[in-house]
Amino acid sequence: MGIDFGRLRVEKLIVHEVPGKLKDENQPPILSTIETQLSMEEKRYFTRKITENLSLASSAARFIPDAKSPIPQLVVDNFFKSTPGVN
Repeated sequence: MGIDFGRLRVEKLIVHEVPGKLKDENQPPILSTIETQLSMEEKRYFTRKITENLSLASSAARFIPDAKSPIPQLVVDNFFKSTPGVN
């Protein structure tokens, strides 16, 4: 069973300004507290970047079928897809 990030969509985002390495290293990030208005192109960009990074950092996970919490099943239902022949 692999993680399916194909359903991930960025709908809302808060973007913070983080100074790059070439800027003054003593300058702290500028944190935003409001939602950033994004164009469709920007939504696709952030969706792609988040998906790429999650795919690189992800590892296989298995859930306990008789877990008391509904969260594991919600994760499986929404982010995992079945591979034929694999449970």
